[in-house]
Amino acid sequence: LIVKTGKVNNIEEITVSLVDRDGFTYSKKLSLKPDSELVVRLDDLTLSPTLLCPAPFPGFLEREFVPTDCTAYLRIGEVDKLQLVSLPMHLPQPKSQAYGFVKAGISI
Repeated sequence: LIVKTGKVNNIEEITVSLVDRDGFTYSKKLSLKPDSELVVRLDDLTLSPTLLCPAPFPGFLEREFVPTDCTAYLRIGEVDKLQLVSLPMHLPQPKSQAYGFVKAGISI
């Protein structure tokens, strides 16, 4: 999996995730650099919690599905979604300051 980045503002890392048809998520955290190619070997993706969207109702239910005692493994032909998750290094001050990154391309 290759993620090509463009401009980067106030973000040091991203999490790249592949979600399969069964709802299992496989992820890897990466350091983020502007105008670079981030290469993720599919073998490096590990089973991780799956964010439930939309949020479950009623509100006391968990927001993530966390697999336990699971022997699931990534099957590339079963991938349904790609997620790129980033958080700012710190909350921008002033609030009008932007944070984020521009993805120039993604390929598997």
